[in-house]
Amino acid sequence: MQLAINETRLEEFLQVAASIVGENNLSREPSSGAPEGLDGSHSYGDPFPLSRPHTPGPAIRPKTVDQIREIVRAANKFQVPLWTVSRGKNLG
Repeated sequence: MQLAINETRLEEFLQVAASIVGENNLSREPSSGAPEGLDGSHSYGDPFPLSRPHTPGPAIRPKTVDQIREIVRAANKFQVPLWTVSRGKNLG
């Protein structure tokens, strides 16, 4: 099931998120802004998907527990779903 996200609420949420973590810790599009991966990529897209390919949404990189709490509160306020991400696959 894919959730429909209101674009206005998403943008408002991203503005709040940027004020929490700083614009340099927020990637508004999946093709750039990620920390450099092992393959030299700066993309949040998975070059080796286990299932059907998908396009990730914006990414937020909080550094503290307090930032995580504020991000979760803002996501609840703007009704934006969150999904945790790891650069590894952790299959084993």
